[in-house]
Amino acid sequence: MLKTPMEKMIDIHVRKPFVKYVSKKEIRNSLIQVISSLFPEKKFEFGVLICSDAEIKKLNQQYRQVNSATDVLSFQSEEVIPYLEMDYLGDIVISYETAFVQAQKIGHSVSSEILILLIHGLLHLLGFDHDTEKNKLIMWQKQYEALKILDLQVKGFSGEDD
Repeated sequence: MLKTPMEKMIDIHVRKPFVKYVSKKEIRNSLIQVISSLFPEKKFEFGVLICSDAEIKKLNQQYRQVNSATDVLSFQSEEVIPYLEMDYLGDIVISYETAFVQAQKIGHSVSSEILILLIHGLLHLLGFDHDTEKNKLIMWQKQYEALKILDLQVKGFSGEDD
């Protein structure tokens, strides 16, 4: 089966043993729905990795000098893919284990938590940030818009107070 251009733009990898708990199809379809609604004029590609706390801890230490696991990391790229006439935004890395704990704490499903983290990471790749109150309001508004598009009923964001 041939992938549509929109499907090819999201490269999703899930590490064992989490592959049995994560639906790449659900992730891809949800992200395509959000991107099509919020950013219809943009053409870009990005990668997603769902891994363990140990793997994300190594990445967090290597790139941010923080020696602990985290829920999501975004690695921006300024690469242009000339033959596709689109930008490669970068990569989003999510710890399944941390997402699981956060989902239980907040009271929604792990798949909802992963989608929340993916939306958060994607917004970072697109240049949104929460480094100031003004920027945080803008970014959080986009997150809520994305959740509404997906009809996700959540009780809050894990990093809402960041």
